[in-house]
Amino acid sequence: MNTGSAILYALLIITPAMLLVLLNKKNSSFTLFKNMYLLSSSLVLIMTVLLFGYLLTDDFRYAYIYSNSSVETGIPYKISAFWAGSEGSFLLWLILIKISVLMFIKTYGKISDRIPFIAIILIEFSLLVLLLIKNPFMFIWDKMPDSISPGQIPQNGTGMNPLLMDPWMIMHPPVLFMGYATAVIPFGLALSALIRKNADQWIKTAFPWIIVSAVTLGTGIFMGGYWSYKVLGWGGFWGWDPVENSSLVPWIVSVILIHGIIIQKRRGAFKKTNLLFSLLYFVLIYYSTFLTKSGILSDFSVHSFGKTDIANALGIIFIFFVLSTAVIFAKGFKNINSAKISDNFLSQDNSSIYGMISFTAYAIIILIGTSLPIITSLSGNGISVTESFYNRLSIPLGIIIIFSLIITEYSIKKFRIKALLLFILPAIAITVFISVYIKFSLTDSIYYLICLFLILVTSSQLHRKAMLAKNLSHMGIAIFVFGVILSSSIQWSEKITVTKGSKSSAGNIQIKLSGYREGNASSILINFIKDNRSVSAELPYYIESKGGTLYREPYIYSCIAGDYYVIPESYNFSELSYSTGIIQEGHTHSISDYRVKFLKFIIHKMNANSMSLSALLEINGKKYSPSVSFDAAGRKDMDVKMAGTGQTVSLKSIDAKSRAVEIYISPKKNITLPPDSAVFTVSFKPLIWMVWLGTLLITAGLALSLFKEAGKHRENE
Repeated sequence: MNTGSAILYALLIITPAMLLVLLNKKNSSFTLFKNMYLLSSSLVLIMTVLLFGYLLTDDFRYAYIYSNSSVETGIPYKISAFWAGSEGSFLLWLILIKISVLMFIKTYGKISDRIPFIAIILIEFSLLVLLLIKNPFMFIWDKMPDSISPGQIPQNGTGMNPLLMDPWMIMHPPVLFMGYATAVIPFGLALSALIRKNADQWIKTAFPWIIVSAVTLGTGIFMGGYWSYKVLGWGGFWGWDPVENSSLVPWIVSVILIHGIIIQKRRGAFKKTNLLFSLLYFVLIYYSTFLTKSGILSDFSVHSFGKTDIANALGIIFIFFVLSTAVIFAKGFKNINSAKISDNFLSQDNSSIYGMISFTAYAIIILIGTSLPIITSLSGNGISVTESFYNRLSIPLGIIIIFSLIITEYSIKKFRIKALLLFILPAIAITVFISVYIKFSLTDSIYYLICLFLILVTSSQLHRKAMLAKNLSHMGIAIFVFGVILSSSIQWSEKITVTKGSKSSAGNIQIKLSGYREGNASSILINFIKDNRSVSAELPYYIESKGGTLYREPYIYSCIAGDYYVIPESYNFSELSYSTGIIQEGHTHSISDYRVKFLKFIIHKMNANSMSLSALLEINGKKYSPSVSFDAAGRKDMDVKMAGTGQTVSLKSIDAKSRAVEIYISPKKNITLPPDSAVFTVSFKPLIWMVWLGTLLITAGLALSLFKEAGKHRENE
């Protein structure tokens, strides 16, 4: 047993012991609990430092290090390898919970309510159980007993998935998991409020933590959206992927909860609703973890981990939290009474409620669509919904949400007709300009009009410091929606083929193909030409060794008007096309201007330690047998020379299942081959920067709300 595993086992003993201490109602026991919690936090910190140390020192004794890092991996990505797999992600979540709870204890030092801590300890214990199953400190010979002997240490690891070797990998997961970690505190406080039948006091303590969680989770989601846009190469920032959706739903719930608590603090209403959404917030976060880490969506999501051995444990833990919270809520909500809200249709509270209802409907729709593969798989083959399902439903709900924000602004300011005209007339003018000179769509025009109106109204109120957080967030939503609608409705896309050394046009730009750079991470070399200005670019394009899949990255040229997005679809090596062919047994194929017939396989040797075989070929009436052998030292190719030509024949690959071979014949001397060529998809996304600006403003508004709450807390101390 190693140090990391020993600490894990110790925590599996200490954590239930802390639970028993909490159940003891003596005052001294709570002090003991705090000391034990500090001890357990220190142990988790040691585990975290150990794992970072093993990654940075290339300690390939551990299967997790071997599978997620390598000697060649740069230090920033060795650090991010910590959370590249399930094992590291669970440990990251656990250490962030520890940090959050210690801050909670320090901030609210006089708190003596044990119920929130009981809930938190149960959550931590569930993560420890998952870490026991997916232990980041497991020796590689225990993980791979069939291929690695005890004590045998590999010289190098397999490295990280190239898709994860991006600066956003360093920031995105920790920020996202901070949102997950901080959600446990309002969850515990809500459970305590239900059990103690006191729905008034808990929000004072929980509200700042809900905002922290919403800010960090939202920021993590926005980072992930930009990362997908920048790296994945499918040309979008949100693909309605089930794993993406699984984190979006709890964030929407957190936004609903923030507005519900504001109403409760102001009017004494929505007490039951806020308790329910506080519980749902964490339960949906655990559901997101189940969907992502269990591998249940591996056939439906590009982000999901593969099928794993923790699916059952994750499912059992999720069901436990669902049932326990449902029972506590069912018993406690009957004893909670809320005040009534105003009957005025245009009141500030009612306008917030309209938005909350719309967001709730939106979350339910996304949740159903995300869960559909699981639901349908129970009765047969699982199916998933398409992007159009979400896009169609987003249009009416988006209009309702924007309208509710406009009503909110009106209910606060009570604009006169003259003031309203100052906002509505410019909004109409810009909408007419877009419709006449760019593209007309009635639905899009309605969006443009209401979004522009809301942008103008909220921007006119930015000088009001008391309402700055609200105005920034609401303006951010309007700018985000305007950017999404405008970019998606008037974007264009074109597929072009470019030969090496020449140019091809797409819209108002040109692409020149310069060639292909071979290396560990090969790339296509292009020149992007716009307005007689040429920019050289390298587009990564290669088969990655870890998964054997094609890895590619787009080139993005950004300007005020929008982004030009160049995706490499394929690269045609003329020599390879001319000199290589795949032939099934008994069939004939033209390779290097020769008629090549594959007659049969010839197996020379096959045993446990080695294998040797050749392909019997007939080339222009003569027979040749290129061979390949495999042994402990690896693969060895045995090419054959073609009589009187100086050319060689090579057996490149074998497909025993389909009885086919890939054959290479070196080109004839002095032959002139056509130039290489590549296929690109070029698209233009107008004003896409408005989408990113909107996300920044939404985050800034939420963060400002947090600072205001922190200031109020300091004043009350």
